[in-house]
Amino acid sequence: MTRGAWRVARAVRLALAIGVAVLESARQERPASAQLGASARARRTVEVRVAGRDGSRLEDSLRELLGRLALLMESRQSFGSEPERAATPGTWGPSLLARVTVDLRDPARAVVSVVDGATGSVSLHRTVGRNASASVESEELAHIVQAALEPMLLRERDVALEVEAQAGISAPTATVPVSPALLASRRLNPTSHVPLDVLVPPAPSLPSAWALELSPEAGVSSYARGAGVIARMGCDIGLVHRRGLRPSIHGSAHYVVPFEVGSEVVRAHVSVSAFRAAVALELIQRASFALDVAAGVGVDALTVEPRSDVLPVGRLAAATSRLDPLALTKAVAHIPLTRGTALSLSVGADIDLASRRWIVASDRGLVSDVFLPSRIRLMTMLGITFAALGDAVFGPREAAP
Repeated sequence: MTRGAWRVARAVRLALAIGVAVLESARQERPASAQLGASARARRTVEVRVAGRDGSRLEDSLRELLGRLALLMESRQSFGSEPERAATPGTWGPSLLARVTVDLRDPARAVVSVVDGATGSVSLHRTVGRNASASVESEELAHIVQAALEPMLLRERDVALEVEAQAGISAPTATVPVSPALLASRRLNPTSHVPLDVLVPPAPSLPSAWALELSPEAGVSSYARGAGVIARMGCDIGLVHRRGLRPSIHGSAHYVVPFEVGSEVVRAHVSVSAFRAAVALELIQRASFALDVAAGVGVDALTVEPRSDVLPVGRLAAATSRLDPLALTKAVAHIPLTRGTALSLSVGADIDLASRRWIVASDRGLVSDVFLPSRIRLMTMLGITFAALGDAVFGPREAAP
């Protein structure tokens, strides 16, 4: 072999050796990159612990909602007598997104805790009132948990996308317009697009602190001696704070069915429009029962017209109108019909602050009462209460601090 041929063969062998080394290096690095991409897209795990009779129903609701977020739920055995210990950070696997504990053992309250699997910090610890409907309650608690998990999910996916970008892993991903809720949370350009697997459903709105309640009602009351039981109907409007003792301010207007009192000679035909204002507190709070007490003031607009079947019209005085000031107190019981409505029964009394009476005087100077309003007037009303604005009457109930 000549010197030139030997040099060519040597160059070829060197090139082949370099090529083999490059291919071997690429073969060894490719599984690592693939593994990195797989871990960046790995499904996160949520560990759920529920204690109480309705735990299985809640777990079903959680599994459905978490599945929509591409999360895997692992159900654990119920915790012990101190559910807060379940929120203590431990040695968790790298796939754990969060640990969720829900205590349903108290018939009046539910305690929800969510611990961040990455940091070990408690991201949510909330006490809410129980709902009369177990299915509605499970959906509400599941949405509370979902709202706490979504920021963690966004964070983890952002980290995964960043790791993939640094590793040079590229894969085609579908894009959709950014939803307004996600736009507000991530401060993105409204015209931009983001990967489809980054989007999550918007978090459900939490119960409002205030609500406007309406209660059309009807009932009976006493009013004056000899008048018997008087029918009345109207509507109560209340501005209610949905926290603690649920203080509220109420205004109501009632139409009182006209009635007559008096003797066979002269009668008083009475028409009444009743207006009330009161403040109330909810003393008893249960999932299936609530009791309010209220006190306030009011006024009755009275119109009294003398009537007679035996006396000529000229002997009768003209109709008179008066405003009768009152104080009031009452108790109102609420029983849920649905999550949004309740049957309300109120029992109370009006206290007449004035001392008025309508009389009849004869030619002989004799004076007798024809209409004498009672100083204390008992009343009972039955109505349907619903929230025109804000959270439902028997929605999730924040416990008093």
